[in-house]
Amino acid sequence: MRSNSCELRILLVDDHESTLAVLKRLLRLEGHAVKATTASQYALEMARTESFDLVMTDIGLPDMDGCELLAELRAIRPIKAIALTGHGLPDEVSEIQKAGFDEILVKPIDFDALMQTVGRVAATDEETLHPTPPPIPKRHAPDANLLLTTLCNYERTLSMLTSQAERSKLEWRISHLRGKLRQLGFQEQT
Repeated sequence: MRSNSCELRILLVDDHESTLAVLKRLLRLEGHAVKATTASQYALEMARTESFDLVMTDIGLPDMDGCELLAELRAIRPIKAIALTGHGLPDEVSEIQKAGFDEILVKPIDFDALMQTVGRVAATDEETLHPTPPPIPKRHAPDANLLLTTLCNYERTLSMLTSQAERSKLEWRISHLRGKLRQLGFQEQT
């Protein structure tokens, strides 16, 4: 790991192309060398031929989930990891932690939180990394405001998508969020 966190070699994986482009641009503006892909298989190919200091991966990838991707990447060589997720629900966070991610960022990602998280993970020595982070305290319920905000953002985005595959994936996420909101006692207004 390099001592200067402004020169990290980052492998970025997200199937949402606009998210990928924005994160790639932001990380490069901070001085990082970023290789980005929308597919897990390409990420694995890159990891076999190049060395990275950090992987940042979306959890909800179509060809392999981010937890599986991290396991395969770490079978190639040790790597620090940040999970990117659109939900952040307690069960999902618990699974992400069990997979060995060093940090978790919930979308939409705040720029300052992104940079602080990258800096914090970069500053951690390899010897002090824990393959399984300690469990987070259980919350009684997910943050309904976050779920509602995410649902509204997804619904706005859905109307702009032209690719049927992207629309289907986002419709599934919307359905998943609506289910979580119903579990919290929210009823849809028609």
